Amino acid sequence: MSHKAMQSLWSKHFTLLVLATTLFTGTYYLLLSVLPLHMANLGASKLEIGFLMAIFFVTSLVLRVYAGYLGDRRGRKGLIWSCVLLSLIAPLFLFIPSLTMVALAQLIFGYTIGAFTVLVIALVTDNVSSAQVGRAIGVHSISLVLAKGLAPALGLLLFFHFQGLPVLLWLSISLALITALILPFLKEKPPVAGASEPIPFLQTLRSRHVLIPGLTLFTITFTNGAIVTMLPLFALQQAIESFELFFVFNTAAVILARLFTGRSEKFAPHQVIVFSLLVIIIAMVALAFADSLPYLLLVASLYGLGFGFMYPALTALVITKTPPSTRGSAMGVYTSFFDVGVSAGAVWAGLSEFWGFQLMYLLSAMIPVVGLLLFMMLRDTSSEKI
Repeated sequence: MSHKAMQSLWSKHFTLLVLATTLFTGTYYLLLSVLPLHMANLGASKLEIGFLMAIFFVTSLVLRVYAGYLGDRRGRKGLIWSCVLLSLIAPLFLFIPSLTMVALAQLIFGYTIGAFTVLVIALVTDNVSSAQVGRAIGVHSISLVLAKGLAPALGLLLFFHFQGLPVLLWLSISLALITALILPFLKEKPPVAGASEPIPFLQTLRSRHVLIPGLTLFTITFTNGAIVTMLPLFALQQAIESFELFFVFNTAAVILARLFTGRSEKFAPHQVIVFSLLVIIIAMVALAFADSLPYLLLVASLYGLGFGFMYPALTALVITKTPPSTRGSAMGVYTSFFDVGVSAGAVWAGLSEFWGFQLMYLLSAMIPVVGLLLFMMLRDTSSEKI
């Protein structure tokens, strides 16, 4: 990407969107890696932990689709405000040592993070030229990567250092408050003409430009759900110390991949996606045999590279093939596959209660194999570059 193009992309508005996304996503992802440990301390089994973790992703799945549609129809900022306000409330439930309160907090966070993500991505694409959509998504997604990668590592460090959740909960509330200070400076375009007519979920889903990238995304995020749900318990079983560095190395690899994506115009999306799927399959097989920190960090780097290349390529396919009047709805449906995958992976990870971690991760690697086969058979053969 040229220096001039980068300057035009990094407007004040785009910079604020990146900052708001990083901070707000951290409100939940600070807690993500410690919630399995917290629930285990409350007496939950691995299967119960899997189901309780899945609540977040299922809620996010169901509500983000409607948030995308309502954002197209009524405007996005009002819904974003609702996400921020609810994120001030959700951590309060976790001060009460109860699995029921964990479930309630997961429900609220599912809406706030799911809706915020799809609404902010739509704001990003509304305010850049069509030629910059792929680059804008790739750069903006780094803010999601930073929060989803570094926040869990920070959460684990603080959890062990302060021996509990309270400090993390207050930090989560603080991040939501800072996001609220940024929101008044964000701009949105008026709802696009034509967006007032509802687009049926199934009609959007049947679009091959949504369905094929969505199914592929599902097979990848399934593995992500299996990893994040049980990695803390898996690492403790394997006596791997400082395992929180997994999230740091994974994040660094994703960012490296995203930065390279901006220079990869010569590659067609399907080439990037096939390569990414192969890398993720290798990483998942390797994870099952992790028995030391260096080995675990190598797996984290491989997985991060695969995910980092894959997500912008898939997302750009959806955005560039979707008209502006239905972009929010399409992104809501497409990103719902993310949550379906993570939810299924989280529940699947709970079966390690019966199978053990190694077999669970080995079988998880088979899901992206299916995704690779489906994508190669059903993909659009367009030569359009990212």
